[in-house]
Amino acid sequence: MPEVQDLESLLEAAARAHDRSRFGEALGLYRAAEKQCRREPGAALSCRLGKAHCLRLIGRFRQALRAYGAAAGLALALEDAPALADALVGQGMALRAVGQIEEALQRFEAAAQLYTELGDEPGRGYVLWAQGGALRVRGRLDQALTMYREALGVFEAQGVAEGAAYALCGLGGVSRLQGHFAESFDYYTEANARLGRRRDTFGRAYSFCGIANAHRMLEHFAEAHRFYAKAQALYHQIGDRVSYAYTLWGEGTAWKVEGRPTPARELFRRAAALFRATADTRGQVYTTLAQGELLLLKGRTAGADRLFQLALASARKNRYLYETVHAQYLLALGREARGETVSYTPVRQAYAAIGAELPQRLGLPVNLP
Repeated sequence: MPEVQDLESLLEAAARAHDRSRFGEALGLYRAAEKQCRREPGAALSCRLGKAHCLRLIGRFRQALRAYGAAAGLALALEDAPALADALVGQGMALRAVGQIEEALQRFEAAAQLYTELGDEPGRGYVLWAQGGALRVRGRLDQALTMYREALGVFEAQGVAEGAAYALCGLGGVSRLQGHFAESFDYYTEANARLGRRRDTFGRAYSFCGIANAHRMLEHFAEAHRFYAKAQALYHQIGDRVSYAYTLWGEGTAWKVEGRPTPARELFRRAAALFRATADTRGQVYTTLAQGELLLLKGRTAGADRLFQLALASARKNRYLYETVHAQYLLALGREARGETVSYTPVRQAYAAIGAELPQRLGLPVNLP
């Protein structure tokens, strides 16, 4: 950490570190600044909000929620509407990460109203992007696409390159879930081109991971591994444990589809540990399903069924619609492996109901989008 003493220098250094995706460093600087700003409410609000953002971005969601709550309370007391809007969006994103999607959407709606009243167009684009992410997790894919397209329009009108790139990444993610893999690749590639060599390390990692996932779905496995490595290096550099865990799951899935269960198992194990540590319930569903599928591939149908049922229960509890449908698909594959006659029509209809498709291969192993 730079040796800075006065409050203004600490806050400036923290903001620079945050802008360069050095979230751990920024967190330490905000905490140091907090000790000096007890009698300066405006500076205290900046510290609380900055600290909350950093905690969220390194996967400490419960701590982030407490910090956002403190920031929101101070913003209300100071009648600082822009800071309150930012705190509400941050709260929503942390709530989404721990599976509280409806609460997240409520925070986003409140923030959107504030940004609109303030005439803050980049802020409005940011909350549209955040809403798109929550709707995607909820399984409302068509609505998520609408939000991401609106966000892209706002960011492009305002000339916000990073925001436009993030919106393109969002479009890439939904397109992949809908089975449009080449389109997904194009969105992520365009996002990466717009980010170029900018200091937004998180954004570049976000686009690299999306490109890797698109390559995986297109069965370009060598390229997928190359881009997973790029994303993992950047996520590790900035300390983002959750996004890093999703890259481990994605690359593990690539190894699984390639018929390499040993590296797949290790990556799933590491991802699962990180998802447990950060309380990311959706990630836990993904790794539980993945580990169950490896058992099914070995013919251990009883163990696989147990894991699929656990994942299904969690997906239903948290209302992760896509993951619910996928768990049902794997349970059907397990029944078929036991010699039962299975109709995939209900599962196909369930995928269609959320605007998605059955995985491109009907059978094992599954290349999950």
